[in-house]
Amino acid sequence: MPEGAEKKGLQLLVEQPTDNVVAYADRRALNQILINLANNAIKFTERGSITIRLSRDAVEDGRVRIDVCDTGLGIAAEEQDRLFRAFSRTSAGTDRRIEGTGLGLYLCRKLIDLMHGEIRFTSVVASGSVFTVLLPSREAHLAAGRSSAAQAGGANSLAETGA
Repeated sequence: MPEGAEKKGLQLLVEQPTDNVVAYADRRALNQILINLANNAIKFTERGSITIRLSRDAVEDGRVRIDVCDTGLGIAAEEQDRLFRAFSRTSAGTDRRIEGTGLGLYLCRKLIDLMHGEIRFTSVVASGSVFTVLLPSREAHLAAGRSSAAQAGGANSLAETGA
Protein backbone atom coordinates (compact mmCIF):
# COMPACT_ATOMS: atom_id res chain seq x y z
CA MET A 1 0.00 0.00 0.00
CA PRO A 2 2.59 2.68 0.93
CA GLU A 3 4.69 1.69 -2.13
CA GLY A 4 2.11 3.18 -4.47
CA ALA A 5 2.00 6.39 -2.46
CA GLU A 6 5.78 6.60 -2.40
CA LYS A 7 6.05 5.92 -6.14
CA LYS A 8 3.62 8.77 -6.87
CA GLY A 9 5.33 11.11 -4.40
CA LEU A 10 2.29 11.25 -2.13
CA GLN A 11 2.52 11.88 1.57
CA LEU A 12 0.95 9.03 3.57
CA LEU A 13 -0.10 10.07 7.08
CA VAL A 14 -1.56 8.03 9.92
CA GLU A 15 -3.25 9.75 12.86
CA GLN A 16 -4.34 7.82 15.92
CA PRO A 17 -5.13 8.62 19.54
CA THR A 18 -2.60 7.89 22.24
CA ASP A 19 -4.97 5.53 24.06
CA ASN A 20 -6.13 2.18 22.72
CA VAL A 21 -9.21 2.12 20.54
CA VAL A 22 -10.84 -1.30 20.27
CA ALA A 23 -13.40 -2.06 17.57
CA TYR A 24 -15.62 -5.12 17.56
CA ALA A 25 -14.65 -6.30 14.09
CA ASP A 26 -13.27 -9.19 12.14
CA ARG A 27 -9.57 -8.38 11.92
CA ARG A 28 -9.09 -9.78 8.40
CA ALA A 29 -12.19 -8.04 7.05
CA LEU A 30 -11.12 -4.74 8.60
CA ASN A 31 -7.63 -5.10 7.13
CA GLN A 32 -9.14 -5.75 3.69
CA ILE A 33 -11.42 -2.72 4.00
CA LEU A 34 -8.54 -0.44 4.98
CA ILE A 35 -6.30 -1.77 2.22
CA ASN A 36 -9.05 -1.19 -0.35
CA LEU A 37 -9.85 2.34 0.84
CA ALA A 38 -6.17 3.32 1.02
CA ASN A 39 -5.43 1.82 -2.40
CA ASN A 40 -8.40 3.69 -3.89
CA ALA A 41 -7.16 6.92 -2.34
CA ILE A 42 -3.69 6.35 -3.79
CA LYS A 43 -5.09 5.30 -7.18
CA PHE A 44 -7.18 8.46 -7.59
CA THR A 45 -4.70 10.95 -6.10
CA GLU A 46 -2.01 12.42 -8.33
CA ARG A 47 -0.48 14.86 -5.83
CA GLY A 48 -0.88 15.75 -2.20
CA SER A 49 -1.59 13.35 0.61
CA ILE A 50 -3.54 10.42 1.96
CA THR A 51 -4.46 10.50 5.66
CA ILE A 52 -5.78 7.54 7.62
CA ARG A 53 -7.27 8.75 10.90
CA LEU A 54 -8.52 6.60 13.78
CA SER A 55 -10.70 7.99 16.54
CA ARG A 56 -13.52 7.21 18.90
CA ASP A 57 -16.40 9.20 17.48
CA ALA A 58 -18.18 10.95 20.37
CA VAL A 59 -21.11 12.02 18.20
CA GLU A 60 -21.67 8.44 17.04
CA ASP A 61 -22.28 6.84 20.47
CA GLY A 62 -18.64 5.98 21.05
CA ARG A 63 -18.24 4.00 17.85
CA VAL A 64 -14.78 3.61 16.41
CA ARG A 65 -14.27 5.92 13.46
CA ILE A 66 -11.74 5.46 10.67
CA ASP A 67 -11.39 8.17 8.05
CA VAL A 68 -9.44 7.72 4.83
CA CYS A 69 -8.90 11.19 3.37
CA ASP A 70 -7.28 12.10 0.08
CA THR A 71 -6.51 15.17 -1.98
CA GLY A 72 -7.41 13.37 -5.19
CA LEU A 73 -9.80 13.75 -8.10
CA GLY A 74 -12.97 13.69 -6.04
CA ILE A 75 -16.24 12.12 -7.17
CA ALA A 76 -18.82 14.04 -9.17
CA ALA A 77 -22.21 14.46 -7.48
CA GLU A 78 -24.01 12.63 -10.30
CA GLU A 79 -21.80 9.55 -9.77
CA GLN A 80 -22.03 9.33 -6.00
CA ASP A 81 -25.33 7.42 -5.79
CA ARG A 82 -23.93 4.37 -7.56
CA LEU A 83 -20.56 4.27 -5.85
CA PHE A 84 -21.29 1.21 -3.67
CA ARG A 85 -22.98 -0.85 -6.39
CA ALA A 86 -21.28 -3.98 -7.76
CA PHE A 87 -19.20 -3.39 -10.90
CA SER A 88 -19.80 0.35 -10.70
CA ARG A 89 -16.94 2.68 -11.59
CA THR A 90 -16.74 6.43 -11.78
CA SER A 91 -15.87 8.12 -15.05
CA ALA A 92 -12.34 8.62 -13.69
CA GLY A 93 -12.22 4.88 -12.97
CA THR A 94 -13.02 4.00 -16.57
CA ASP A 95 -9.72 5.58 -17.63
CA ARG A 96 -7.67 2.64 -18.91
CA ARG A 97 -4.67 3.78 -16.85
CA ILE A 98 -6.65 3.18 -13.63
CA GLU A 99 -7.24 -0.48 -12.96
CA GLY A 100 -10.18 -1.93 -11.05
CA THR A 101 -13.28 -4.08 -11.30
CA GLY A 102 -15.76 -1.82 -9.56
CA LEU A 103 -16.18 -4.31 -6.72
CA GLY A 104 -13.96 -2.82 -4.01
CA LEU A 105 -16.38 -0.37 -2.42
CA TYR A 106 -19.28 -2.78 -2.89
CA LEU A 107 -17.39 -5.44 -0.92
CA CYS A 108 -16.32 -2.89 1.70
CA ARG A 109 -19.95 -1.99 2.34
CA LYS A 110 -20.97 -5.67 2.56
CA LEU A 111 -18.21 -6.46 5.07
CA ILE A 112 -18.97 -3.37 7.14
CA ASP A 113 -22.68 -4.23 7.18
CA LEU A 114 -21.84 -7.72 8.47
CA MET A 115 -19.89 -6.12 11.33
CA HIS A 116 -22.86 -3.86 12.21
CA GLY A 117 -20.99 -0.81 10.98
CA GLU A 118 -21.52 1.96 8.49
CA ILE A 119 -19.55 3.49 5.63
CA ARG A 120 -20.16 6.94 4.22
CA PHE A 121 -18.24 9.54 2.28
CA THR A 122 -17.99 13.14 1.26
CA SER A 123 -16.29 14.28 -1.90
CA VAL A 124 -15.58 17.42 -3.85
CA VAL A 125 -14.38 17.24 -7.44
CA ALA A 126 -10.74 18.35 -7.76
CA SER A 127 -10.38 18.55 -3.96
CA GLY A 128 -10.61 14.95 -2.77
CA SER A 129 -12.70 12.55 -0.77
CA VAL A 130 -13.14 11.34 2.79
CA PHE A 131 -14.40 7.80 3.35
CA THR A 132 -15.57 7.18 6.92
CA VAL A 133 -16.00 3.74 8.46
CA LEU A 134 -17.92 3.53 11.74
CA LEU A 135 -17.71 0.29 13.72
CA PRO A 136 -19.03 -0.70 17.12
CA SER A 137 -16.50 -0.28 19.89
CA ARG A 138 -15.91 -3.28 22.11
CA GLU A 139 -17.68 -1.43 24.91
CA ALA A 140 -20.73 -0.71 22.75
CA HIS A 141 -20.83 -4.32 21.61
CA LEU A 142 -20.75 -5.59 25.19
CA ALA A 143 -23.36 -3.06 26.27
CA ALA A 144 -25.67 -4.13 23.45
CA GLY A 145 -25.50 -7.67 24.76
CA ARG A 146 -24.66 -9.34 21.49
CA SER A 147 -23.74 -12.81 22.67
CA SER A 148 -23.03 -14.50 19.37
CA ALA A 149 -20.01 -13.67 17.24
CA ALA A 150 -21.92 -15.17 14.32
CA GLN A 151 -24.11 -12.04 14.26
CA ALA A 152 -21.05 -10.15 13.05
CA GLY A 153 -20.40 -12.47 10.17
CA GLY A 154 -18.13 -14.74 12.15
CA ALA A 155 -16.26 -11.90 13.80
CA ASN A 156 -14.48 -13.58 16.66
CA SER A 157 -11.57 -11.26 17.15
CA LEU A 158 -11.11 -7.68 18.08
CA ALA A 159 -9.18 -5.17 16.06
CA GLU A 160 -7.15 -3.11 18.50
CA THR A 161 -4.85 -0.20 17.88
CA GLY A 162 -3.23 2.60 19.77
CA ALA A 163 0.06 3.48 21.34
